[in-house]
Amino acid sequence: MKNILRSSIFAFLLIALGSCENDIEAVATAQSGAKLLTPATGTELVLLQSNEDDIATTLVWDYADFGVETSATYTVEIAEADTNFEKPIAAGTTTNKYLTWTVKELNGILAANGFKPFVQSSVDVRIKAALGTAANA
Repeated sequence: MKNILRSSIFAFLLIALGSCENDIEAVATAQSGAKLLTPATGTELVLLQSNEDDIATTLVWDYADFGVETSATYTVEIAEADTNFEKPIAAGTTTNKYLTWTVKELNGILAANGFKPFVQSSVDVRIKAALGTAANA
């Protein structure tokens, strides 16, 4: 009886150890970045104080592809044109693939970051995508 019990336990342990599989973790790598669809390159906006509650523009982009199915956080950055984003301005964060600014919001962002009012300025806009948070990225 003891031999049957020992043999059964040994067989059970072999089956249990043999049924284990290595878990494969998905690794996110950037396949393609978020591509800005609208507004088109060269779009000019006139930000008048009298229109501060109107929509200045809506940025729309494709989702970034990280090779895994998960949501990303998108940060819209603005920089003075032709500076290669040396001093980017964080101008909004969302998990959607669009961001809308009113004239007042966009004027506020630009004025708070050194752009002079009533003077024509050229800016570059980019979309940065990130997965997770700083704590678990």
